[in-house]
Amino acid sequence: VLRPIAGKPIIWHIIHRLQLCERIDQIVIATTIEASDDPLAEYAKTLNIPVLRGDVEDVLGRFIMAADAFDPSIIVRVNGDAPLIDPIFVDGLIDELRHHDADFVMLKPGVTCIHDGVDPFSRRALDMMASEAREDPIAREHVTGYLKSNPDKIRVRYIDVGNEYKLEGARLSVDTPADLTFFEKLHEVLGADAGSLYLPEVTRLLRSDPSLAAINAHVQQKAMTHVGRTAIIRCDGGGTIGFGHVTRCLAVATNLRDTYGFAIVFAMIDGEGRAAAIERVRGAAFKVDVLKQDSDEAEWIRTLCQDLLPTVFFCDVRTDLLGETLDQIRDLNSVVVLYDDGTERRLSADLAIYPPVPQLDTMDWSGSRADVKSGWQYVILSPDVMAAKMALSTEQAVKLIERALVDDDDRALRVLVSMGGSDPYHLTLPIAEQINQYDGDRDLEVSFVVGPAVRDAQGIAQQIEDMNSYFEAHVAPDGLGELIAKVDCGIISYGVSAFEMAHFGVPALLLCLDEDHARSAEIFTDSGAAHVCALTDEKLPDDFMVRIRDLVNADNGRREMGLRAQSLVDGAGAQRVTDLIVEKIDQRSDEVSEKQLA
Repeated sequence: VLRPIAGKPIIWHIIHRLQLCERIDQIVIATTIEASDDPLAEYAKTLNIPVLRGDVEDVLGRFIMAADAFDPSIIVRVNGDAPLIDPIFVDGLIDELRHHDADFVMLKPGVTCIHDGVDPFSRRALDMMASEAREDPIAREHVTGYLKSNPDKIRVRYIDVGNEYKLEGARLSVDTPADLTFFEKLHEVLGADAGSLYLPEVTRLLRSDPSLAAINAHVQQKAMTHVGRTAIIRCDGGGTIGFGHVTRCLAVATNLRDTYGFAIVFAMIDGEGRAAAIERVRGAAFKVDVLKQDSDEAEWIRTLCQDLLPTVFFCDVRTDLLGETLDQIRDLNSVVVLYDDGTERRLSADLAIYPPVPQLDTMDWSGSRADVKSGWQYVILSPDVMAAKMALSTEQAVKLIERALVDDDDRALRVLVSMGGSDPYHLTLPIAEQINQYDGDRDLEVSFVVGPAVRDAQGIAQQIEDMNSYFEAHVAPDGLGELIAKVDCGIISYGVSAFEMAHFGVPALLLCLDEDHARSAEIFTDSGAAHVCALTDEKLPDDFMVRIRDLVNADNGRREMGLRAQSLVDGAGAQRVTDLIVEKIDQRSDEVSEKQLA
Protein backbone atom coordinates (compact mmCIF):
# COMPACT_ATOMS: atom_id res chain seq x y z
CA VAL A 1 0.00 0.00 0.00
CA LEU A 2 3.01 2.31 0.06
CA ARG A 3 3.82 1.69 -3.59
CA PRO A 4 3.08 4.79 -5.67
CA ILE A 5 0.45 5.45 -8.29
CA ALA A 6 0.79 8.80 -10.08
CA GLY A 7 3.45 9.74 -7.54
CA LYS A 8 1.42 9.06 -4.38
CA PRO A 9 1.22 5.87 -2.24
CA ILE A 10 -1.86 3.72 -2.71
CA ILE A 11 -2.91 4.34 0.90
CA TRP A 12 -2.77 8.10 0.22
CA HIS A 13 -5.25 7.67 -2.64
CA ILE A 14 -7.60 5.73 -0.37
CA ILE A 15 -7.41 8.20 2.53
CA HIS A 16 -7.79 11.17 0.18
CA ARG A 17 -11.00 9.77 -1.31
CA LEU A 18 -12.45 8.77 2.07
CA GLN A 19 -11.87 12.30 3.36
CA LEU A 20 -14.15 13.55 0.55
CA CYS A 21 -17.03 11.39 1.83
CA GLU A 22 -19.70 13.44 3.63
CA ARG A 23 -21.03 10.50 5.65
CA ILE A 24 -17.73 9.34 7.18
CA ASP A 25 -16.68 10.81 10.54
CA GLN A 26 -13.56 8.81 11.39
CA ILE A 27 -10.91 7.00 9.36
CA VAL A 28 -8.81 4.31 11.05
CA ILE A 29 -6.04 2.12 9.67
CA ALA A 30 -6.32 -1.37 11.19
CA THR A 31 -3.09 -3.12 10.32
CA THR A 32 -0.94 -5.88 11.80
CA ILE A 33 1.70 -6.03 14.52
CA GLU A 34 4.20 -7.39 11.97
CA ALA A 35 7.42 -5.41 11.56
CA SER A 36 6.75 -5.27 7.80
CA ASP A 37 3.79 -2.97 8.55
CA ASP A 38 5.87 -0.50 10.60
CA PRO A 39 6.42 1.76 7.55
CA LEU A 40 2.66 1.92 7.00
CA ALA A 41 2.08 2.93 10.62
CA GLU A 42 4.76 5.62 10.33
CA TYR A 43 3.28 6.97 7.10
CA ALA A 44 -0.20 7.10 8.67
CA LYS A 45 1.18 9.55 11.25
CA THR A 46 2.07 11.97 8.46
CA LEU A 47 -1.59 11.88 7.39
CA ASN A 48 -2.86 12.27 10.99
CA ILE A 49 -4.72 8.98 10.70
CA PRO A 50 -4.96 6.78 13.84
CA VAL A 51 -3.56 3.26 13.58
CA LEU A 52 -4.64 0.14 15.45
CA ARG A 53 -2.53 -3.00 15.18
CA GLY A 54 -3.49 -6.62 15.75
CA ASP A 55 -3.05 -10.23 14.71
CA VAL A 56 -1.93 -10.73 11.11
CA GLU A 57 -4.22 -13.76 10.82
CA ASP A 58 -7.32 -12.15 12.36
CA VAL A 59 -8.77 -9.26 10.35
CA LEU A 60 -12.10 -9.59 12.15
CA GLY A 61 -10.31 -9.19 15.47
CA ARG A 62 -8.80 -5.93 14.26
CA PHE A 63 -12.26 -4.65 13.30
CA ILE A 64 -13.61 -5.53 16.74
CA MET A 65 -10.64 -3.72 18.30
CA ALA A 66 -11.37 -0.61 16.21
CA ALA A 67 -15.09 -0.70 17.04
CA ASP A 68 -14.33 -0.95 20.78
CA ALA A 69 -11.98 2.03 20.48
CA PHE A 70 -14.25 4.39 18.49
CA ASP A 71 -17.79 3.00 19.12
CA PRO A 72 -19.30 3.57 15.63
CA SER A 73 -22.89 2.75 14.72
CA ILE A 74 -21.82 1.96 11.16
CA ILE A 75 -18.51 0.45 10.05
CA VAL A 76 -17.24 0.82 6.49
CA ARG A 77 -14.75 -1.85 5.53
CA VAL A 78 -12.33 -0.39 2.96
CA ASN A 79 -9.79 -2.69 1.33
CA GLY A 80 -6.21 -1.43 1.23
CA ASP A 81 -5.96 -2.40 -2.43
CA ALA A 82 -8.74 -0.15 -3.76
CA PRO A 83 -7.29 3.24 -4.79
CA LEU A 84 -10.28 4.28 -6.95
CA ILE A 85 -13.10 4.15 -4.41
CA ASP A 86 -15.72 6.77 -5.24
CA PRO A 87 -16.83 9.16 -2.43
CA ILE A 88 -20.31 9.67 -3.90
CA PHE A 89 -20.79 5.92 -4.29
CA VAL A 90 -19.63 5.25 -0.71
CA ASP A 91 -21.96 7.92 0.71
CA GLY A 92 -24.81 6.36 -1.25
CA LEU A 93 -24.15 2.93 0.28
CA ILE A 94 -24.15 4.39 3.78
CA ASP A 95 -27.43 6.25 3.10
CA GLU A 96 -29.06 3.01 1.92
CA LEU A 97 -27.93 1.27 5.11
CA ARG A 98 -29.26 4.06 7.34
CA HIS A 99 -32.56 4.78 5.61
CA HIS A 100 -33.60 1.12 5.62
CA ASP A 101 -32.15 0.24 9.04
CA ALA A 102 -30.21 -2.54 7.32
CA ASP A 103 -27.13 -4.43 8.48
CA PHE A 104 -25.51 -4.85 5.09
CA VAL A 105 -25.87 -3.62 1.50
CA MET A 106 -25.54 -5.97 -1.47
CA LEU A 107 -26.11 -5.67 -5.21
CA LYS A 108 -29.30 -7.09 -6.63
CA PRO A 109 -28.80 -10.45 -8.38
CA GLY A 110 -27.50 -9.90 -11.91
CA VAL A 111 -26.27 -6.34 -11.31
CA THR A 112 -22.62 -5.80 -12.23
CA CYS A 113 -20.59 -2.99 -10.74
CA ILE A 114 -17.08 -1.68 -11.41
CA HIS A 115 -16.83 -0.22 -7.89
CA ASP A 116 -15.16 -2.57 -5.44
CA GLY A 117 -13.35 -2.61 -2.13
CA VAL A 118 -15.95 -0.94 0.14
CA ASP A 119 -18.57 -2.62 2.36
CA PRO A 120 -20.65 -0.65 4.93
CA PHE A 121 -22.28 -2.75 7.67
CA SER A 122 -24.00 -2.11 10.99
CA ARG A 123 -22.55 -2.46 14.46
CA ARG A 124 -25.21 -5.12 15.01
CA ALA A 125 -23.64 -7.20 12.21
CA LEU A 126 -20.16 -6.84 13.71
CA ASP A 127 -21.42 -7.81 17.18
CA MET A 128 -23.11 -10.86 15.64
CA MET A 129 -19.84 -11.95 14.01
CA ALA A 130 -17.96 -11.29 17.27
CA SER A 131 -20.25 -13.66 19.15
CA GLU A 132 -20.95 -16.29 16.47
CA ALA A 133 -18.07 -16.30 13.99
CA ARG A 134 -14.84 -15.53 15.88
CA GLU A 135 -13.26 -18.79 14.73
CA ASP A 136 -14.83 -18.94 11.27
CA PRO A 137 -11.96 -18.74 8.76
CA ILE A 138 -13.96 -16.67 6.25
CA ALA A 139 -14.99 -14.16 8.90
CA ARG A 140 -11.47 -13.93 10.32
CA GLU A 141 -9.87 -13.26 6.93
CA HIS A 142 -12.57 -11.49 4.91
CA VAL A 143 -15.02 -10.13 7.54
CA THR A 144 -17.84 -9.11 5.18
CA GLY A 145 -17.37 -12.33 3.21
CA TYR A 146 -19.12 -14.01 6.14
CA LEU A 147 -22.08 -11.64 5.82
CA LYS A 148 -22.35 -12.34 2.09
CA SER A 149 -22.31 -16.06 2.80
CA ASN A 150 -24.90 -15.80 5.61
CA PRO A 151 -27.51 -13.22 4.54
CA ASP A 152 -30.17 -15.00 6.62
CA LYS A 153 -28.41 -13.87 9.81
CA ILE A 154 -28.75 -10.14 9.04
CA ARG A 155 -31.00 -7.51 7.41
CA VAL A 156 -29.79 -7.06 3.84
CA ARG A 157 -30.63 -4.13 1.59
CA TYR A 158 -30.34 -5.09 -2.11
CA ILE A 159 -29.61 -2.21 -4.48
CA ASP A 160 -29.11 -1.30 -8.12
CA VAL A 161 -26.43 1.15 -9.34
CA GLY A 162 -26.25 3.88 -11.93
CA ASN A 163 -25.11 3.18 -15.47
CA GLU A 164 -21.83 5.04 -14.81
CA TYR A 165 -20.82 2.19 -12.47
CA LYS A 166 -22.03 -0.74 -14.57
CA LEU A 167 -19.06 -2.42 -16.23
CA GLU A 168 -17.69 -5.95 -16.30
CA GLY A 169 -14.22 -7.23 -17.08
CA ALA A 170 -12.14 -4.53 -15.37
CA ARG A 171 -10.00 -5.21 -12.32
CA LEU A 172 -9.63 -2.22 -9.96
CA SER A 173 -7.65 -3.85 -7.14
CA VAL A 174 -3.90 -3.55 -6.69
CA ASP A 175 -2.22 -6.80 -5.70
CA THR A 176 0.40 -7.28 -8.39
CA PRO A 177 2.82 -5.24 -10.52
CA ALA A 178 0.45 -5.68 -13.47
CA ASP A 179 -2.26 -3.89 -11.46
CA LEU A 180 0.09 -0.99 -10.78
CA THR A 181 0.84 -0.75 -14.49
CA PHE A 182 -2.90 -0.66 -15.24
CA PHE A 183 -3.56 2.22 -12.82
CA GLU A 184 -0.57 4.21 -14.07
CA LYS A 185 -1.91 3.79 -17.60
CA LEU A 186 -5.35 5.08 -16.56
CA HIS A 187 -3.80 8.23 -15.11
CA GLU A 188 -1.58 8.68 -18.16
CA VAL A 189 -4.35 8.29 -20.74
CA LEU A 190 -6.75 10.56 -18.87
CA GLY A 191 -4.04 13.07 -17.96
CA ALA A 192 -5.01 12.85 -14.30
CA ASP A 193 -2.89 13.85 -11.31
CA ALA A 194 -2.93 11.82 -8.10
CA GLY A 195 -6.36 12.00 -6.48
CA SER A 196 -8.14 13.56 -9.46
CA LEU A 197 -9.25 10.38 -11.27
CA TYR A 198 -12.89 9.39 -10.79
CA LEU A 199 -14.73 6.22 -11.51
CA PRO A 200 -17.33 7.41 -14.04
CA GLU A 201 -14.59 8.72 -16.37
CA VAL A 202 -12.70 5.44 -15.95
CA THR A 203 -15.86 3.58 -16.92
CA ARG A 204 -16.25 5.71 -20.05
CA LEU A 205 -12.59 5.18 -20.98
CA LEU A 206 -12.74 1.39 -20.59
CA ARG A 207 -15.93 1.24 -22.64
CA SER A 208 -14.25 3.16 -25.45
CA ASP A 209 -10.98 1.22 -25.20
CA PRO A 210 -11.55 -2.25 -23.68
CA SER A 211 -7.95 -3.24 -24.52
CA LEU A 212 -6.73 -1.29 -21.48
CA ALA A 213 -8.38 -3.82 -19.18
CA ALA A 214 -6.20 -6.53 -20.72
CA ILE A 215 -3.14 -5.13 -18.90
CA ASN A 216 -4.11 -6.94 -15.68
CA ALA A 217 -6.93 -9.18 -16.88
CA HIS A 218 -4.81 -12.29 -16.22
CA VAL A 219 -4.78 -11.60 -12.47
CA GLN A 220 -7.46 -13.61 -10.69
CA GLN A 221 -9.35 -11.81 -7.93
CA LYS A 222 -9.50 -13.84 -4.74
CA ALA A 223 -13.11 -14.54 -3.81
CA MET A 224 -14.41 -13.09 -0.53
CA THR A 225 -15.24 -16.62 0.58
CA HIS A 226 -11.75 -17.87 -0.23
CA VAL A 227 -9.48 -18.68 2.70
CA GLY A 228 -5.99 -17.65 1.70
CA ARG A 229 -3.23 -20.00 0.69
CA THR A 230 0.40 -19.24 1.44
CA ALA A 231 3.53 -20.41 -0.36
CA ILE A 232 7.05 -20.30 1.06
CA ILE A 233 9.57 -20.31 -1.77
CA ARG A 234 13.10 -21.32 -0.84
CA CYS A 235 15.80 -20.18 -3.25
CA ASP A 236 19.10 -18.32 -3.40
CA GLY A 237 20.92 -16.29 -6.03
CA GLY A 238 24.15 -14.49 -6.71
CA GLY A 239 27.70 -15.40 -5.77
CA THR A 240 28.83 -18.68 -7.31
CA ILE A 241 25.30 -20.00 -7.86
CA GLY A 242 24.04 -17.42 -10.34
CA PHE A 243 20.49 -16.12 -10.70
CA GLY A 244 18.79 -19.07 -12.43
CA HIS A 245 17.13 -20.44 -9.30
CA VAL A 246 15.73 -17.00 -8.44
CA THR A 247 14.52 -16.47 -12.01
CA ARG A 248 12.62 -19.75 -12.01
CA CYS A 249 11.13 -19.17 -8.57
CA LEU A 250 9.96 -15.67 -9.49
CA ALA A 251 8.07 -17.14 -12.43
CA VAL A 252 6.39 -19.74 -10.20
CA ALA A 253 5.63 -17.15 -7.51
CA THR A 254 4.08 -14.78 -10.05
CA ASN A 255 1.75 -17.48 -11.34
CA LEU A 256 0.76 -18.67 -7.86
CA ARG A 257 -0.05 -15.09 -6.89
CA ASP A 258 -1.69 -13.82 -10.07
CA THR A 259 -3.55 -16.97 -11.13
CA TYR A 260 -4.38 -18.60 -7.80
CA GLY A 261 -4.28 -15.76 -5.25
CA PHE A 262 -1.48 -17.15 -3.06
CA ALA A 263 0.34 -15.02 -0.52
CA ILE A 264 4.06 -15.50 -1.20
CA VAL A 265 7.07 -15.35 1.12
CA PHE A 266 10.56 -15.99 -0.25
CA ALA A 267 13.12 -17.56 2.10
CA MET A 268 16.65 -16.58 1.03
CA ILE A 269 20.12 -16.75 2.55
CA ASP A 270 22.15 -13.55 2.47
CA GLY A 271 25.90 -13.48 1.97
CA GLU A 272 28.67 -12.35 -0.33
CA GLY A 273 27.29 -11.36 -3.72
CA ARG A 274 23.69 -12.28 -2.84
CA ALA A 275 22.18 -8.89 -2.03
CA ALA A 276 21.26 -8.22 -5.67
CA ALA A 277 19.18 -11.41 -5.83
CA ILE A 278 17.26 -10.51 -2.67
CA GLU A 279 16.58 -7.00 -3.97
CA ARG A 280 15.42 -8.43 -7.29
CA VAL A 281 12.78 -10.48 -5.46
CA ARG A 282 11.68 -7.51 -3.38
CA GLY A 283 11.56 -5.41 -6.51
CA ALA A 284 9.03 -7.88 -7.92
CA ALA A 285 6.74 -7.04 -4.95
CA PHE A 286 7.35 -10.19 -2.89
CA LYS A 287 8.18 -10.43 0.79
CA VAL A 288 11.57 -11.93 1.68
CA ASP A 289 12.60 -13.60 4.94
CA VAL A 290 16.42 -13.45 5.08
CA LEU A 291 18.91 -15.65 6.91
CA LYS A 292 22.54 -14.69 7.36
CA GLN A 293 25.03 -17.03 5.71
CA ASP A 294 26.55 -19.74 7.94
CA SER A 295 23.45 -19.77 10.18
CA ASP A 296 21.34 -22.89 10.77
CA GLU A 297 19.23 -23.25 7.62
CA ALA A 298 17.16 -26.18 8.88
CA GLU A 299 16.13 -24.49 12.12
CA TRP A 300 15.28 -21.28 10.24
CA ILE A 301 13.08 -23.11 7.74
CA ARG A 302 11.33 -25.15 10.44
CA THR A 303 10.56 -22.01 12.48
CA LEU A 304 9.36 -20.07 9.42
CA CYS A 305 7.03 -22.89 8.40
CA GLN A 306 5.69 -23.27 11.94
CA ASP A 307 4.92 -19.53 12.02
CA LEU A 308 3.32 -19.27 8.57
CA LEU A 309 1.90 -22.79 8.14
CA PRO A 310 2.35 -22.62 4.36
CA THR A 311 0.01 -24.46 2.05
CA VAL A 312 3.03 -25.29 -0.10
CA PHE A 313 6.79 -25.24 0.43
CA PHE A 314 8.55 -24.83 -2.93
CA CYS A 315 12.29 -25.43 -2.95
CA ASP A 316 14.90 -24.77 -5.67
CA VAL A 317 18.29 -24.67 -3.95
CA ARG A 318 21.71 -26.33 -3.90
CA THR A 319 22.25 -26.32 -0.10
CA ASP A 320 22.56 -29.21 2.36
CA LEU A 321 18.94 -28.98 3.52
CA LEU A 322 17.96 -32.54 4.46
CA GLY A 323 14.91 -34.62 3.66
CA GLU A 324 14.34 -34.87 7.41
CA THR A 325 13.52 -31.15 7.46
CA LEU A 326 11.11 -31.59 4.55
CA ASP A 327 9.39 -34.42 6.45
CA GLN A 328 8.85 -32.05 9.38
CA ILE A 329 7.36 -29.46 7.02
CA ARG A 330 5.00 -32.10 5.60
CA ASP A 331 3.87 -32.88 9.18
CA LEU A 332 2.53 -29.31 9.27
CA ASN A 333 0.17 -30.37 6.46
CA SER A 334 2.20 -28.46 3.87
CA VAL A 335 2.75 -29.81 0.36
CA VAL A 336 6.48 -30.05 -0.38
CA VAL A 337 7.51 -29.38 -3.99
CA LEU A 338 11.08 -29.56 -5.32
CA TYR A 339 12.26 -28.30 -8.69
CA ASP A 340 15.30 -29.69 -10.53
CA ASP A 341 16.65 -31.34 -7.36
CA GLY A 342 19.12 -34.22 -7.67
CA THR A 343 19.81 -34.68 -3.94
CA GLU A 344 18.43 -37.38 -1.65
CA ARG A 345 15.90 -34.90 -0.22
CA ARG A 346 13.86 -35.39 -3.39
CA LEU A 347 12.64 -38.65 -1.81
CA SER A 348 10.77 -36.61 0.84
CA ALA A 349 8.91 -34.42 -1.63
CA ASP A 350 5.25 -34.71 -2.53
CA LEU A 351 6.00 -33.44 -6.01
CA ALA A 352 9.38 -33.40 -7.80
CA ILE A 353 9.47 -31.51 -11.10
CA TYR A 354 12.35 -31.40 -13.59
CA PRO A 355 13.21 -29.84 -16.91
CA PRO A 356 14.51 -32.50 -19.32
CA VAL A 357 17.66 -33.71 -17.51
CA PRO A 358 19.53 -36.91 -18.52
CA GLN A 359 20.53 -37.48 -14.88
CA LEU A 360 16.94 -38.34 -14.00
CA ASP A 361 17.29 -41.76 -15.67
CA THR A 362 19.99 -42.81 -13.19
CA MET A 363 18.23 -41.67 -10.00
CA ASP A 364 16.96 -44.28 -7.54
CA TRP A 365 13.46 -43.43 -6.35
CA SER A 366 13.04 -46.42 -4.02
CA GLY A 367 10.93 -45.52 -1.00
CA SER A 368 9.96 -42.16 -2.42
CA ARG A 369 6.55 -40.61 -1.89
CA ALA A 370 7.10 -38.12 -4.72
CA ASP A 371 5.03 -37.70 -7.83
CA VAL A 372 7.75 -37.13 -10.48
CA LYS A 373 7.26 -34.96 -13.57
CA SER A 374 9.93 -34.19 -16.18
CA GLY A 375 10.24 -32.83 -19.70
CA TRP A 376 10.59 -29.81 -21.94
CA GLN A 377 7.01 -28.86 -21.01
CA TYR A 378 8.20 -28.03 -17.46
CA VAL A 379 10.97 -25.64 -18.48
CA ILE A 380 10.45 -22.41 -16.51
CA LEU A 381 11.32 -19.12 -18.19
CA SER A 382 11.72 -15.76 -16.50
CA PRO A 383 8.68 -13.45 -16.44
CA ASP A 384 10.57 -10.74 -18.33
CA VAL A 385 11.38 -13.08 -21.22
CA MET A 386 7.76 -14.15 -21.46
CA ALA A 387 6.65 -10.50 -21.39
CA ALA A 388 9.18 -9.59 -24.10
CA LYS A 389 7.96 -12.41 -26.34
CA MET A 390 4.30 -11.47 -25.82
CA ALA A 391 5.08 -7.81 -26.50
CA LEU A 392 6.36 -8.55 -29.99
CA SER A 393 4.06 -7.25 -32.68
CA THR A 394 2.88 -9.65 -35.38
CA GLU A 395 5.42 -8.13 -37.75
CA GLN A 396 8.22 -8.58 -35.23
CA ALA A 397 7.19 -12.16 -34.53
CA VAL A 398 7.28 -12.95 -38.24
CA LYS A 399 10.76 -11.43 -38.50
CA LEU A 400 11.83 -13.56 -35.55
CA ILE A 401 10.82 -16.67 -37.47
CA GLU A 402 12.33 -15.40 -40.70
CA ARG A 403 15.62 -14.81 -38.93
CA ALA A 404 15.95 -18.57 -38.53
CA LEU A 405 15.12 -19.14 -42.20
CA VAL A 406 16.88 -16.33 -44.03
CA ASP A 407 20.20 -14.74 -43.14
CA ASP A 408 21.17 -11.41 -44.70
CA ASP A 409 24.92 -11.70 -45.33
CA ASP A 410 25.22 -7.96 -46.02
CA ARG A 411 24.69 -6.92 -42.42
CA ALA A 412 26.69 -7.59 -39.26
CA LEU A 413 25.83 -10.71 -37.32
CA ARG A 414 24.33 -9.82 -33.94
CA VAL A 415 25.66 -11.83 -31.00
CA LEU A 416 24.61 -11.88 -27.34
CA VAL A 417 27.10 -12.86 -24.62
CA SER A 418 25.87 -13.57 -21.10
CA MET A 419 27.66 -15.46 -18.34
CA GLY A 420 24.78 -15.22 -15.90
CA GLY A 421 23.98 -12.93 -13.03
CA SER A 422 27.26 -13.48 -11.18
CA ASP A 423 29.75 -14.86 -13.77
CA PRO A 424 31.49 -16.94 -11.05
CA TYR A 425 34.57 -17.75 -13.18
CA HIS A 426 34.96 -14.19 -14.56
CA LEU A 427 34.57 -15.25 -18.19
CA THR A 428 32.91 -12.17 -19.71
CA LEU A 429 36.09 -10.19 -20.30
CA PRO A 430 38.13 -13.16 -21.69
CA ILE A 431 35.28 -13.92 -24.11
CA ALA A 432 35.29 -10.29 -25.27
CA GLU A 433 39.02 -10.54 -25.87
CA GLN A 434 38.56 -13.71 -27.90
CA ILE A 435 35.75 -12.26 -30.03
CA ASN A 436 37.82 -9.12 -30.56
CA GLN A 437 40.40 -11.30 -32.34
CA TYR A 438 37.79 -12.75 -34.73
CA ASP A 439 38.84 -11.99 -38.32
CA GLY A 440 36.08 -13.61 -40.36
CA ASP A 441 34.44 -12.18 -43.45
CA ARG A 442 31.45 -10.90 -41.52
CA ASP A 443 31.33 -8.15 -38.91
CA LEU A 444 30.01 -9.03 -35.47
CA GLU A 445 27.88 -6.67 -33.38
CA VAL A 446 28.12 -8.04 -29.86
CA SER A 447 25.96 -7.21 -26.84
CA PHE A 448 27.56 -8.24 -23.53
CA VAL A 449 25.44 -8.67 -20.41
CA VAL A 450 27.28 -7.98 -17.16
CA GLY A 451 25.16 -9.40 -14.35
CA PRO A 452 24.08 -7.59 -11.17
CA ALA A 453 26.32 -9.71 -8.91
CA VAL A 454 29.49 -9.38 -11.03
CA ARG A 455 32.37 -7.66 -9.25
CA ASP A 456 33.36 -4.32 -10.76
CA ALA A 457 30.54 -4.61 -13.27
CA GLN A 458 30.86 -1.01 -14.47
CA GLY A 459 34.61 -1.34 -14.91
CA ILE A 460 34.26 -4.54 -16.94
CA ALA A 461 31.56 -2.93 -19.09
CA GLN A 462 33.81 0.03 -19.79
CA GLN A 463 36.74 -2.21 -20.77
CA ILE A 464 34.48 -4.11 -23.18
CA GLU A 465 33.17 -0.99 -24.90
CA ASP A 466 36.66 0.50 -25.16
CA MET A 467 37.86 -2.69 -26.83
CA ASN A 468 35.74 -2.50 -29.99
CA SER A 469 33.28 -0.02 -31.45
CA TYR A 470 30.99 -2.96 -32.34
CA PHE A 471 30.78 -3.99 -28.68
CA GLU A 472 28.13 -2.73 -26.25
CA ALA A 473 27.73 -3.70 -22.60
CA HIS A 474 24.54 -3.87 -20.54
CA VAL A 475 25.05 -3.81 -16.77
CA ALA A 476 22.36 -5.57 -14.72
CA PRO A 477 19.54 -5.22 -17.26
CA ASP A 478 16.02 -5.87 -16.00
CA GLY A 479 15.95 -8.98 -18.16
CA LEU A 480 17.28 -10.59 -21.30
CA GLY A 481 14.03 -10.76 -23.24
CA GLU A 482 14.40 -7.58 -25.31
CA LEU A 483 18.07 -8.32 -26.02
CA ILE A 484 17.44 -11.92 -27.09
CA ALA A 485 14.74 -10.80 -29.52
CA LYS A 486 17.30 -8.70 -31.43
CA VAL A 487 20.23 -11.12 -31.88
CA ASP A 488 21.14 -13.87 -34.34
CA CYS A 489 23.07 -16.15 -31.97
CA GLY A 490 24.43 -16.26 -28.45
CA ILE A 491 27.33 -17.37 -26.27
CA ILE A 492 25.65 -18.24 -22.99
CA SER A 493 26.58 -19.98 -19.74
CA TYR A 494 24.36 -23.04 -19.41
CA GLY A 495 21.33 -22.41 -17.22
CA VAL A 496 17.94 -20.75 -17.46
CA SER A 497 19.22 -18.40 -20.18
CA ALA A 498 19.89 -21.37 -22.47
CA PHE A 499 16.20 -22.24 -22.41
CA GLU A 500 15.23 -18.60 -22.89
CA MET A 501 17.39 -18.40 -26.01
CA ALA A 502 15.76 -21.58 -27.29
CA HIS A 503 12.29 -20.11 -26.73
CA PHE A 504 13.17 -17.25 -29.10
CA GLY A 505 14.76 -19.66 -31.60
CA VAL A 506 18.22 -18.19 -31.11
CA PRO A 507 21.06 -20.70 -31.76
CA ALA A 508 23.73 -20.68 -29.05
CA LEU A 509 27.09 -21.89 -27.88
CA LEU A 510 26.48 -23.06 -24.32
CA LEU A 511 29.37 -22.80 -21.90
CA CYS A 512 29.16 -25.49 -19.19
CA LEU A 513 30.76 -24.44 -15.91
CA ASP A 514 30.98 -27.95 -14.42
CA GLU A 515 30.44 -31.64 -15.23
CA ASP A 516 26.82 -31.56 -14.07
CA HIS A 517 26.05 -28.68 -16.45
CA ALA A 518 27.79 -30.53 -19.28
CA ARG A 519 25.67 -33.61 -18.61
CA SER A 520 22.47 -31.55 -18.45
CA ALA A 521 23.32 -29.69 -21.67
CA GLU A 522 23.31 -32.96 -23.61
CA ILE A 523 19.58 -32.43 -24.13
CA PHE A 524 20.45 -29.53 -26.43
CA THR A 525 23.12 -31.34 -28.43
CA ASP A 526 20.98 -34.48 -28.69
CA SER A 527 18.17 -32.33 -30.09
CA GLY A 528 20.48 -30.42 -32.44
CA ALA A 529 19.42 -27.18 -30.73
CA ALA A 530 22.79 -25.78 -29.61
CA HIS A 531 26.57 -26.28 -29.48
CA VAL A 532 28.06 -27.14 -26.09
CA CYS A 533 31.50 -26.15 -24.79
CA ALA A 534 32.95 -27.34 -21.44
CA LEU A 535 35.46 -25.27 -19.50
CA THR A 536 39.01 -26.45 -18.92
CA ASP A 537 40.04 -25.93 -15.29
CA GLU A 538 37.45 -23.16 -14.94
CA LYS A 539 38.86 -21.37 -17.98
CA LEU A 540 37.93 -21.08 -21.65
CA PRO A 541 39.28 -24.06 -23.65
CA ASP A 542 42.18 -23.56 -26.05
CA ASP A 543 39.90 -24.13 -29.05
CA PHE A 544 37.34 -21.52 -27.98
CA MET A 545 37.98 -19.36 -31.05
CA VAL A 546 37.27 -22.42 -33.21
CA ARG A 547 33.96 -22.81 -31.38
CA ILE A 548 33.08 -19.18 -32.11
CA ARG A 549 33.89 -19.63 -35.79
CA ASP A 550 31.76 -22.77 -35.97
CA LEU A 551 28.79 -20.83 -34.57
CA VAL A 552 28.99 -17.62 -36.60
CA ASN A 553 30.16 -19.05 -39.95
CA ALA A 554 27.81 -22.02 -40.36
CA ASP A 555 24.73 -20.13 -41.59
CA ASN A 556 22.70 -23.20 -42.52
CA GLY A 557 23.64 -25.06 -39.35
CA ARG A 558 22.83 -22.03 -37.23
CA ARG A 559 19.43 -21.61 -38.82
CA GLU A 560 18.66 -25.30 -38.30
CA MET A 561 19.64 -25.04 -34.64
CA GLY A 562 17.33 -22.07 -34.18
CA LEU A 563 14.35 -23.88 -35.66
CA ARG A 564 14.96 -26.97 -33.53
CA ALA A 565 15.42 -24.90 -30.38
CA GLN A 566 12.22 -22.94 -30.93
CA SER A 567 10.23 -26.17 -31.27
CA LEU A 568 11.33 -27.38 -27.82
CA VAL A 569 10.40 -24.56 -25.40
CA ASP A 570 6.87 -23.18 -25.67
CA GLY A 571 7.08 -20.85 -22.66
CA ALA A 572 4.14 -22.32 -20.71
CA GLY A 573 6.29 -24.24 -18.23
CA ALA A 574 5.74 -21.94 -15.23
CA GLN A 575 1.97 -22.18 -15.62
CA ARG A 576 2.14 -25.98 -15.93
CA VAL A 577 4.28 -26.19 -12.80
CA THR A 578 1.87 -24.02 -10.79
CA ASP A 579 -1.08 -26.05 -12.08
CA LEU A 580 0.65 -29.23 -10.84
CA ILE A 581 1.25 -27.61 -7.45
CA VAL A 582 -2.40 -26.63 -7.04
CA GLU A 583 -3.55 -30.09 -8.17
CA LYS A 584 -1.30 -31.66 -5.53
CA ILE A 585 -2.63 -29.27 -2.86
CA ASP A 586 -6.22 -30.15 -3.77
CA GLN A 587 -5.32 -33.85 -3.71
CA ARG A 588 -3.79 -33.49 -0.23
CA SER A 589 -6.87 -31.58 0.96
CA ASP A 590 -9.15 -34.39 -0.29
CA GLU A 591 -6.99 -36.99 1.47
CA VAL A 592 -7.17 -35.07 4.76
CA SER A 593 -10.95 -34.73 4.44
CA GLU A 594 -11.32 -38.45 3.81
CA LYS A 595 -9.24 -39.27 6.89
CA GLN A 596 -11.32 -36.90 9.01
CA LEU A 597 -14.53 -38.51 7.77
CA ALA A 598 -13.12 -41.98 8.48
